[in-house]
Parts: sequence; structure tokens; C-alpha cells
Amino acid sequence: MGNLLRVDDRQIELVTANGVIRAVDGVSFCIDAGETVSVIGESGSGKSTTAMGILGLLPDDLAVLSGRAEFKGRDILGKTKILNEIRGRHIALIPQDPMTALSPVHTIGSQLREAIRHSGITTKKRQVDRAVELLEQVRIPYRSNSSTSIRTNCRAECCSAS
Repeated sequence: MGNLLRVDDRQIELVTANGVIRAVDGVSFCIDAGETVSVIGESGSGKSTTAMGILGLLPDDLAVLSGRAEFKGRDILGKTKILNEIRGRHIALIPQDPMTALSPVHTIGSQLREAIRHSGITTKKRQVDRAVELLEQVRIPYRSNSSTSIRTNCRAECCSAS
């Protein structure tokens, strides 16, 4: 199989009040289609910074990036349009800390809808239907009274946070 994602000599330097800190130094790896890869390391070793840098999620004014990253042979570093096409559909970051995965100030429904919208589902009804399907799939308990279905609750929540 060919490389789905290839990262060569990735370096990320963060600009801080105390100067420049090299957070990632010379990371290289390849991921082939069908592979699942976990990045393991000590706290502060650059795992999340590496992933966020590849996905273009680091603030431009705080990070200096070098090296290469290609998805299906296409250079993706700093290519916002290409990253918007693949982020969430083909490459995703799953945070190591589940408490940071969802924002406490936005409803679960609105956050799910946003991710679903990025996957290419554009109508609100289809987004809500997919959100309900995903919640049911992972058996996330939903607060509801006995006379109201999960679908109705998710619709109300999803629709209330635009």
C-alpha cells in the first residue's frame, strides 16, 4: 500500500513570552491506508502539537513550522483549502484528554452538527439525523422524560444552538 499520510522532518517552534521553544524536533512517520496509529509519549513531548501542526490548527502567530506533510501525495502544510477538504473527513485528531474533546459552553448537538457539516452533510435535518444516529450508536444517555424521544431532544438541542 502507498502512504496515505507522510510526515518528514517535522519541526514546530512555539513563540512564547520567554522566547522560542522547539516543541517538536524532526518527527517523521508514514501511515498507510487501513492502518490505525497511536502516538504515545510523556506529557509535554509534542504529541498533540505534532497532530495540531499537521492539521493546521496551531495559531500562525505562535508557531514556526518546517518539514513536510503530504496526504495522498499532496503537500498539506499551510494549505488551508486542502486542509479544509481533508480535516475531519480523512484526518482527525482525537484528544488524549476527553475533558477537552467537547466545549462546555456549546451544546453536544451543536458540536456534533458542526463536525457532521465538515464531513459533507449540509442540510440541518440530515445533520441532526446523523447526530442522533451517532449518539444512539455509542449509547450516550440522554436526559429526557419518558414521553419525549431522544430524537426530539436532540432536534431541540441541535436546532437551538445555531
